[in-house]
Amino acid sequence: MGQPGIVVTGASGFIGRHFVIAVSRQFRLFCLARRTQKEAGVPKDENIHWVQVDISNRKDLQDISKYVIDRGGADYVLHLAGYYDFSQEENPAYEMTNVVGTSNVLELAETLRARRFLFSSSLAACKFPARDQMVTEESPADADFPYAISKRKGEDIIREYSNRLPSTIIRLAAVFSDWCEYPPLYMLLKAWLSRRRLMSRV
Repeated sequence: MGQPGIVVTGASGFIGRHFVIAVSRQFRLFCLARRTQKEAGVPKDENIHWVQVDISNRKDLQDISKYVIDRGGADYVLHLAGYYDFSQEENPAYEMTNVVGTSNVLELAETLRARRFLFSSSLAACKFPARDQMVTEESPADADFPYAISKRKGEDIIREYSNRLPSTIIRLAAVFSDWCEYPPLYMLLKAWLSRRRLMSRV
């Protein structure tokens, strides 16, 4: 029996890149990303099939299904792609990437007859708990800023699909690399150390 296949969206992102590199010897990986494999810093490997694509483009994802099937298909879809800009302001990209894109990737998973769909949501989708409470798997995605709202919509779409496509929602918290890299902290330090006096003072 051949190696299991996984479709990984957001493969050029922080989590996606590390995941792909870590498991490239155990799985056939179909990596969907906006950046090239070279730009993402992912080494070439016979198990890595890299496709540049915008997941909000439904037709492009439909075309990719044939590409995946012709190369042995995929058992799982790991949906890591998402938009977040640190401003907490409205942006059309939240709807297009985190909502429309998620719907399109679910359709791709269904076409591929994937055994399971894994969705990377966020702990940020939940309101910060009161002092004597905690966030659990049962907590509602009830935060009210744009990114959180888009993640809640994504979770809702997945629940609609769950009766015909086994799915798992993973609400990730702060994710650090082995070297203690943490993208939001990097952005904070970049602003803090910038030459824009007002921004750095804030």
